[in-house]
Amino acid sequence: MTGVMLSARGLALSFGGVHAVRDVSFDVRVGEILALIGPNGAGKTSVFNLLSRVFNPSAGQVDLQGTPLLKVERHNVIRHGLARTFQNIELFEGASVLDNLMLGCHSISKVGLISQLLQTRSLRAVELASRERVEEVIEFLGLAKWRRSQVSGLPYGVRKNIELGRALVTRPKLLLLDEPASGLNVDETERLGTWIREIRDRLGVTVVMVEHDMSLVSRIADSVIAMDQGSVLVRGSAQEVQTNPEVVASYMGAPQ
Repeated sequence: MTGVMLSARGLALSFGGVHAVRDVSFDVRVGEILALIGPNGAGKTSVFNLLSRVFNPSAGQVDLQGTPLLKVERHNVIRHGLARTFQNIELFEGASVLDNLMLGCHSISKVGLISQLLQTRSLRAVELASRERVEEVIEFLGLAKWRRSQVSGLPYGVRKNIELGRALVTRPKLLLLDEPASGLNVDETERLGTWIREIRDRLGVTVVMVEHDMSLVSRIADSVIAMDQGSVLVRGSAQEVQTNPEVVASYMGAPQ
């Protein structure tokens, strides 16, 4: 597939007198793995929060394959094909892995209240389709042995995978991953890189990730955007961005 999956133009976000995002514009191509990098406070997660409608921008536009996302109600963004994960794991700790993933399906369900109360045939069909989708993701991410386990008792790396799975069960067109490798060991990060590639290649999902692990970025990203102080510094390949003088100065604190 070709074309633009997402287009952001002139995004800005301010908190009081602090400019978290300044005139940020970029495109995400269909089938691309795009990485946003930069030092802490560069505005990367703030951009994610604008794209996913956690915050409303002070200015700018976001278009997801013809849909102006800033006109979509926050809770409906996921139904237009955009899903995300967070820096801090957001799971129901007292529920099982299966239940957490089923909740991801419910976030895009269009079954009405009457159908839920009456347990109609249409509701049962939706629940069956949701369970099939969840089982596919469990198999894809190797979560079968923890299917019935309570999330709170599972290792950190497994819980990160569950959050990824909960996003995938919504069958997104565009997946935003906020620091997916944070807290993972070398082996877990290696597997994560393989999964992200397969999410793109096998599932046909376009991926944008915020990531500090440059070895992971260099290995899987098709394109990299470096940010600093809420603005885009440069875009290019991982090699081009890592050797760019402005990016080096931003990371090292050297004069520009």
